[in-house]
Amino acid sequence: MSNRQSAHDFIDTNTDSYLEQALLGKVENFLAAMDTAWGMDSVFDYNSPDYHLAVAAITSIANRFGSLAQTTVYFQGNQPDSIQDVRDRFNTLLPTTNTNDWQLVQTGATLFDEHDHRFEGVASTIPLASAVTVLDVSTVDEAVSLFLKSEIGNRVTDVSYSGNQNAAFLIGQFSITGVFSLNGGLLLSSGGLPGDHNTSGSSSVSHGTPGDGDLYATALAAFPGQGKHTMQLSFNLS
Repeated sequence: MSNRQSAHDFIDTNTDSYLEQALLGKVENFLAAMDTAWGMDSVFDYNSPDYHLAVAAITSIANRFGSLAQTTVYFQGNQPDSIQDVRDRFNTLLPTTNTNDWQLVQTGATLFDEHDHRFEGVASTIPLASAVTVLDVSTVDEAVSLFLKSEIGNRVTDVSYSGNQNAAFLIGQFSITGVFSLNGGLLLSSGGLPGDHNTSGSSSVSHGTPGDGDLYATALAAFPGQGKHTMQLSFNLS
């Protein structure tokens, strides 16, 4: 391996470490502060069309100045309704006529967008076991997290699903006449989803395990011998 290649590897490794340790925490703390101050009513909400550009701008500010403390206070007192509010703040901190500064932010936003998975619905109802492939993620927890963030925002953390992956579903469009209708959603089942007409007396998905301890005990008390179809979905809101 050449010295040049070794240097490149060193830079890549330490750049990743810097971004993860120095910048990521600051940006995450900033976004948490915006969620607390404005909820879903800001450009920093995960579902905002300019979310990636706004976060790229904040990341650039953190990288250049080493802190987001003043910018956090500023936006806690001035609601960031649009990307223009963020750009105005950016320009205030960087009073320059060099348009390359914002172009770099736009480039960063494009890269962020390309690598950021978003839940944009599913064409048809699929079990969580299939959602991993369809949504191009690594785990069921990541698939569920994408859905929850699309509904609640990026305050969702620590998503954990336990249970049979074929007994919970991401819904495309589903309805049972006279009972309920879903145009997108997450359905937790106690044993599969037979469709909008259940004509089978034995349609089920067996978990084979008790699942969550508390839920298992409750189900077993209500239905002795029938407690092995329990599941649990948990998450936190920051």
